[in-house]
Amino acid sequence: MIDGLVDHLEGTLGAIAAGWRTDPDGTPAPFQVVEFETGRIDDAVIYSTLGLSEYVLESPTADGHSHLELIMIAPEGLRGSALPFQLLDIGRLVVERRELPGLGTIIRNNRTLADLSTMDALYVGRPLYFTPEFATFSNGDRAVTIDWLLPVSQQEAAFVDANGWQAFEKLMYEREDLDPIDYNRASLLP
Repeated sequence: MIDGLVDHLEGTLGAIAAGWRTDPDGTPAPFQVVEFETGRIDDAVIYSTLGLSEYVLESPTADGHSHLELIMIAPEGLRGSALPFQLLDIGRLVVERRELPGLGTIIRNNRTLADLSTMDALYVGRPLYFTPEFATFSNGDRAVTIDWLLPVSQQEAAFVDANGWQAFEKLMYEREDLDPIDYNRASLLP
């Protein structure tokens, strides 16, 4: 584990309350997913990969390599659901590809998400609920990017594909009534 990473995550997200290292069928993962205690965001549960950052990923950064952890924030009603296993699946995909997903990457064909939400895909974005400093952790030896997987509709995913992540985030910011944690919200686009 990267020195200081757990303290960084717990300092913002709360104490780790539970963890998973295997799928429901017992298949082990090369990292874990953790759940944080309630209370940091009202009526929400927060999950994070932990150990995904042990893998060096190809990236367009200056040194060509990067490290990543992913978070998901969901309504409290989805605590105890299959979301940790969704995060395990996505993390495995990242490890297999050895490529850092860029901001605005759309992850489609999420069977687990389809069972829990009206949303069709996941969007790789910045963790908006937290200070900008949370999104990047560095202990002096290694830097880790922390990205948020937000549920998006099919129409929103198509908008990102056509217009880019900056246009989509601008659209989200313009909607004061948007709750990105609501897994059953109405799409921003018809």
